[in-house]
Amino acid sequence: ILPATDLDYGAEEWSEVTGTTVNTYETMTTGTMSTDRWMAIYGVKLVEGAGSCSALKFNIGGADRAIWQLQCLNVEDGYAGYSPSAILIPASVPYTITRYVRAISNAFTCVLKGLVVETRGKLISP
Repeated sequence: ILPATDLDYGAEEWSEVTGTTVNTYETMTTGTMSTDRWMAIYGVKLVEGAGSCSALKFNIGGADRAIWQLQCLNVEDGYAGYSPSAILIPASVPYTITRYVRAISNAFTCVLKGLVVETRGKLISP
């Protein structure tokens, strides 16, 4: 997943973000999936600030689809976790991904793991 290209994230790489309000959900990224593009998000890796964010919430098509708790990720697993069921974002559907801020003193960086599928012949060369 390319953060800016695929998810309208503020930068083309997953970068450090510092929360502004403790004990609340703050938006990581929001937008509408492109026509002819679908996405499946199946995991997350924390790179920085493992204790400053405790959950990710995925709102797809105007409804909350999943909340992933991040507190169970540990250093032995490289602060990475994978879901048994992927978060699917269909073409032309609005989405919002938020994070639950636990501390504003530490920057938080997480990388969403997944894949993007595009219609053959329209966006990807055959």
